[in-house]
Amino acid sequence: MVDNTKLIKENLLDFKDPGDFYVAHVIQRAKDKRAAGTLNPGDTRDESQRLIKTWYIDSKDYFEKKLPIMKEVADANHARLYFMPQVRNKLTVNRVLAKAIIDAIDETGLRYDHLIRTAVCGCHASRQKQWIIDVDNDIVFDNSHEKAKEYAEAVIADILIWRKTIKDLDQNYKPLLYETRNGWGIVTYPFDQRIFVSNPDFIKKDGMMLVYCNF
Repeated sequence: MVDNTKLIKENLLDFKDPGDFYVAHVIQRAKDKRAAGTLNPGDTRDESQRLIKTWYIDSKDYFEKKLPIMKEVADANHARLYFMPQVRNKLTVNRVLAKAIIDAIDETGLRYDHLIRTAVCGCHASRQKQWIIDVDNDIVFDNSHEKAKEYAEAVIADILIWRKTIKDLDQNYKPLLYETRNGWGIVTYPFDQRIFVSNPDFIKKDGMMLVYCNF
């Protein structure tokens, strides 16, 4: 089992401006269904991930209140709970949503839930951008959890060395290391990617971190 809810509550929820909020998804992935033996053979629709439910978190109290149901929905669907650590703001998203509605004003087949979710999640503007770095225990690290962790810690050390060269940056800041089902992840403020030339594909500039999965 993976449970990073405490890390999120203590390190990532930061409601500084009116209208700040975060996004959480429960997502069912084909690879997890396959592992559980619930994948329908030959059904191509079953080979992709499926969004089960989305929450828009606008306070720590709301996160605490909804966390049990988030986990319950994930468990019931053999799915994973993800969190987008990039804080969004309703004032900015409202403008994106208004434009999306105008653009779709003549569409009779419009799905409002899809429109809203696309506008919210597709709005990448944030007062504090956060990048995700995935470090899996794959063939690169001989499927070793410890080797993957050592690599992740070395990446964090390189980021901190780079930050010390920029006088305007907060020197007390440290990227957040968290565990995933198959390795490790890092949540970090943006940095100069030239220090991370080994595998830039690891970096997801508006990615999600794994919060919880119970399998």
